[in-house]
Amino acid sequence: LKRILGNGRNTLFWTNNWTKDTVLSQKLKRLFNVAQDKELTVAEMGEQHGGSWTWVFRWRRNLL
Repeated sequence: LKRILGNGRNTLFWTNNWTKDTVLSQKLKRLFNVAQDKELTVAEMGEQHGGSWTWVFRWRRNLL
């Protein structure tokens, strides 16, 4: 399965298969369980700062 990501607005971060192996909700189950936003798109999971992309994860609790 191959998915063209484009701007990321039509691809759900956790539940669409946009990575190499499988959906991230299955590959990273423990992180998915504590994720605050489970329905966001790839585009909504980060921010553009100048010429670089920064992921922004929001967790229901502190991970440390």
